[in-house]
Amino acid sequence: MLSYLKRVFTGQKTIRKNIKGKVYTFRFEGKPVFFDPIQMLTDLNYRMEEERVQRLPYQFKLDPLPTFFSLPAESDPPSVTCTIGVGEEELHVSRHTYKISNFPASFYRFRLGGEVIGVFTRIYHQPQYHQHLGLKLASMHKDSLNLSSDSWLWENEDGKFLYLEKFGQPQIWDFRDRSKLNQITQSKVNAPS
Repeated sequence: MLSYLKRVFTGQKTIRKNIKGKVYTFRFEGKPVFFDPIQMLTDLNYRMEEERVQRLPYQFKLDPLPTFFSLPAESDPPSVTCTIGVGEEELHVSRHTYKISNFPASFYRFRLGGEVIGVFTRIYHQPQYHQHLGLKLASMHKDSLNLSSDSWLWENEDGKFLYLEKFGQPQIWDFRDRSKLNQITQSKVNAPS
């Protein structure tokens, strides 16, 4: 009853959508942007394995991204959320739209079983930012960045990774544990509750 009243007063809508045979639940206000987080992560896994990706050791003591641009806070309301059952857990992804240096950006926060496992940021209309950010990240530990590549993966032995790629637009993936990414992409997907 409480969730119904919240939706009535906030104007939040809920839609279940079948995407490639999987049923996702989207919650949003205004005009929604539908996305397939399982496919996003499957494609990411595939792209990170390509030979052209330069692999570097993850030596950052703290998350370096907030040094270069702001990220939406946990308390900031997302424009849309998506949930789907993955194995015995629920994958919950929130999507925010905001600006980085006056350029539009989208930000996704991935939670598995209630725990934040990673974030993804896409920056629009600023293709030069990709190489600029790569050089700044590499300079933090004096990594030698191969500028003929457009994809750089910093990863440690525990599976924490930061993946910067130019996939049409600059994209930054920051995940705490690669095994969680594999768990999502290889698990049986269930209808969310």
